Amino acid sequence: MLVRGGPSHQERTFGCRVRPLLWEVRFAVRGFWRRPSFPGVLVALALGVGANSATMTLAAALLVTAPDYVRNPQRVVLVPSIGSYVEYRSVSRDARTIDLAAVARSDLTLGVGREADAVHVECVTSGYFDIFPVRPVLGRGFEKSGETRRAAAPVVLSYGLWMRRFGGDPAAVGRTVVLGNRGHVVVGVAPRGFRGIESAAIDAWILLAVSPELCSFAGTNLLEAADAVWLRTIGRVRDGFPIGAAAAEVASLAPAAAGWRGRSLVPAFGSWRARSLDGRVTLWLVGAGGLILLAASLNITVLLSIQALDRVQEFAVRTQLGATRTRVFSQFLLEHLAATGAGAVAAAGVGIAVGRLLIGLLPIAGADAFAGSPFLPSVGILALLVGVSSGLGPAVWVSGVVERHRLHGAALAVPSGAGLRSVFVTGQFALALVLVVGAGLFIGTIRHLGRTPGFDADRVVVATVDLARAGYRANRIHDVFETFLQRLERVPQVASAGVSLAPLLESGGPTRAFPLRTARGVAPRRLPLFNAVSQDYFRTVGTRILHGRAFVDNDAGGRPVMVVNAGLAARLWGEADALGRCVVVGGLPCVEVVGVSEDRRHVSVTGVHDEWFVPFSQASLYDNDAAPQTLLVRARGPGRDAVGPVAAALRGTDSDLPYIDVRSLADLVDGQTRSWRLGAVVFSLTSGFALVLAAVGSFAALALSVRSRTREIGIRMALGASRGDILTAVLCRGMKVVIAGLVLGVAVSAAAYRLMDSLLVGVTAADPVSFGVACLVVSVAGAAAAVLPAVRAARLEPAGACADV
Repeated sequence: MLVRGGPSHQERTFGCRVRPLLWEVRFAVRGFWRRPSFPGVLVALALGVGANSATMTLAAALLVTAPDYVRNPQRVVLVPSIGSYVEYRSVSRDARTIDLAAVARSDLTLGVGREADAVHVECVTSGYFDIFPVRPVLGRGFEKSGETRRAAAPVVLSYGLWMRRFGGDPAAVGRTVVLGNRGHVVVGVAPRGFRGIESAAIDAWILLAVSPELCSFAGTNLLEAADAVWLRTIGRVRDGFPIGAAAAEVASLAPAAAGWRGRSLVPAFGSWRARSLDGRVTLWLVGAGGLILLAASLNITVLLSIQALDRVQEFAVRTQLGATRTRVFSQFLLEHLAATGAGAVAAAGVGIAVGRLLIGLLPIAGADAFAGSPFLPSVGILALLVGVSSGLGPAVWVSGVVERHRLHGAALAVPSGAGLRSVFVTGQFALALVLVVGAGLFIGTIRHLGRTPGFDADRVVVATVDLARAGYRANRIHDVFETFLQRLERVPQVASAGVSLAPLLESGGPTRAFPLRTARGVAPRRLPLFNAVSQDYFRTVGTRILHGRAFVDNDAGGRPVMVVNAGLAARLWGEADALGRCVVVGGLPCVEVVGVSEDRRHVSVTGVHDEWFVPFSQASLYDNDAAPQTLLVRARGPGRDAVGPVAAALRGTDSDLPYIDVRSLADLVDGQTRSWRLGAVVFSLTSGFALVLAAVGSFAALALSVRSRTREIGIRMALGASRGDILTAVLCRGMKVVIAGLVLGVAVSAAAYRLMDSLLVGVTAADPVSFGVACLVVSVAGAAAAVLPAVRAARLEPAGACADV
């Protein structure tokens, strides 16, 4: 009888195939969390995948990924050889294959008085926004016809500054704001997130040719200075022209471009950032993330192999009841994939937390990349790949074992796989050692940079204000700084204060350098740095006078005098005494050396420069326009606690003052060691993760070994072995794996970290302290993992252990 409307043969077959699979999936989801290996797998996936995804996302944001607002980013290039406005103007006028724009970074003051704020500004040429290209979300960009000094000064605000300063009011366009003590008309607002080719946020854009004094590092007009290298030139290769043709044209128009590392054009997004300190450290962080991912994969493999060994009897029974090898394989793998799904969720949380930590240490725009697409999908895909690759081997192994054996009323003779597990655990300890050594090298660099820098960073506050760029004349600048000093005398947290012409650790404007020579004509190869300081300067900053004296009141109207640092004294006079020596500077016949100060890291924490100092009362002998721009304050307690009172005292001096940047010297040091601190934090985190994974894997493997040898241990104890003998034997078994990992890890670290030598300061890639501490830390972790299984083995009762013998 034919029944119409019933299921077809294909439908019945499909249903018969799908239903068992659905049963297996449901069974796996219900039972995966009961498995003893589940917590370990969850932790391994969370730490390994989360940390690796965070470092990879940071590297992509900093080194690879072009912002969404860039059309055809491969056609946006840097022209590294064009650094002067004269050359830019010439090449831009004659180029037919590429559109160019010149850019200069500058930190300026927005507003005046107490409402003044510091902003990061890019000074650009009128075609800058066309390079990407973008259109302002409000108003307009720069007009090419308006690029002249006679035009009104326009400014394009960033979306963030527009929201902070004007609350998103559309009426902000057309308003006048004081930027760098000059009125600027707001002509537009850039799209949200726009920052050009920079990784960090920019607050505003102004025209280079309209405000050159605000844009040059010297605070002067460098538009016609052909030999001044102060600009970054970017360009977009025009559609229809290959990049090679544009490179050839630029090389012909700017001959110096042809010799720049063999290329006249460099991709604007990617490779050039990788050569920076931040970029090189980030690449090492990617390596650390890869190692922790590998350690997590090894850990999961060890845990699953132990689980597979425990469940051989269970799967063998299922095989006797009709389950095929494919069913056993799929059941084991599905349970692991269910655990992998939970691990992916945990990995996303760890990745977001680590990513926020990285962004806090290395501020870049686009921090939301850690909370949305493509970060979250990439975490899921990576967790799936790790889960499948780690679980495939144990699943194949257990399905093969139960296929070859049948249950005949006795236990299966199953290979233990102890040797393979030992190899995996050895690899985990080796990876952990590599990461701990890396953390030690970065921490060693930070400790060296913070040790005896030539000033007391913890108790000094640095206040910087560039009044000259704001239009103040030299005599008024001196009056303002004198008022600063008088106001600071009434601040309880201030012990002393001094002024300086040069900034400290790049806290302000440029540092001057003058040629000088001894009476016999000896001159240093590199121009030494010049600084004019008050007589309390050295005591306030904490720079010691090694020989002679600092400046005194009598120097104001006396003969020209100077203080040189120890490095400059050694270069000019060798081991001879520098005091009383005569130095020829400019048109002065003789400047007497009255003191020798200790060497210090003045411009950067990474290097010591030759320096010479003169009293501020004599600064006009060397520079008619010399005026103080940095105020140094010594606090009675921690410098960070005095920042607020010092800032309040200074910013209330005059309602017309530009923004006064007040920071503790410790914060300036931290800013310059940012990249190394990033490396230290990430390597410390990943090494901690790796140690946890290695300890868990070692503990699980050793616990399984003790359990599988229970009868053997019972027999030994029955034959006279003491509990101490058993404890020692198990500990030695566990430490053998640790020692093998140490040997392998030391060899890998010695080879790998030789490539890091250029990043390290004060330590070498073969630093014995880092290697010694790393070996000690890994050994302690390995010993801790072995203690509990060893104690359990020593507590076994011989009668109970041998009951089944």
